[in-house]
Amino acid sequence: MDGLKLYKGNRVTLMACSSCNANCNDCYIGYNGDRTPEDLYNVAFTLLQDGKHVRIDDAEVLTNLEYLKTLKLVGQNWIMTNGLRIYQDHSIIKLLKNNGIDTVYISYHFGIQNTIESIPSNIIDEVIKLLKDNGFNIYLNCTLTSKNCNGIIEYAQHKVMITPDSNVYCCNAMCKPGYEIDIYKNGKIYLYTKFNHVETICLAELLGSLNEETIEMVNAEEFPKLVKKYYNKRKKMV
Repeated sequence: MDGLKLYKGNRVTLMACSSCNANCNDCYIGYNGDRTPEDLYNVAFTLLQDGKHVRIDDAEVLTNLEYLKTLKLVGQNWIMTNGLRIYQDHSIIKLLKNNGIDTVYISYHFGIQNTIESIPSNIIDEVIKLLKDNGFNIYLNCTLTSKNCNGIIEYAQHKVMITPDSNVYCCNAMCKPGYEIDIYKNGKIYLYTKFNHVETICLAELLGSLNEETIEMVNAEEFPKLVKKYYNKRKKMV
């Protein structure tokens, strides 16, 4: 990759950390590193001053409760969590409300939860009931087997993700080395004008199309065979 041009889009997602309190087979996190709460707050503040629409995402935001002050700063009323920290400490409910959180997204894979997640469904069921009883809006994220999206550059014009190392990506499922599209530098976001790789496959689409239950297959030696199988299937559909 070489050359830089100023990112003119207005949507930015800061990936706060790679730390998590679970070890699930379907985990899409491919980057490493955790921003300190102070660094996350400062980067978000700078981007807000530059007119950006900022949101916070990560592996598990509740591994560091100090991150919540940045969510409050950017006016984000939701978090995405595996629910384990809430299950272990119900007092977090009040902390979420105090920081303006009224909506919670939870991974819940109907029929295969106990196969691909390290957190059993009975714990998730209890957290869902607890949140509902306290007036939270709840959305469930689950593994899909339908076609997904393509067109990296087009999507990147509208929304990007920044990982703790200040690399920029277009999809939270592709925040991993080799998939960088931009860089965050001196308070600005720049798009690379040339790529050393050509990505035409969305990892979610690849796994869903082939009915694979775990994203670990993407990192395995069998991945080239999966890609070949995927393209052969697409040819038959044309």
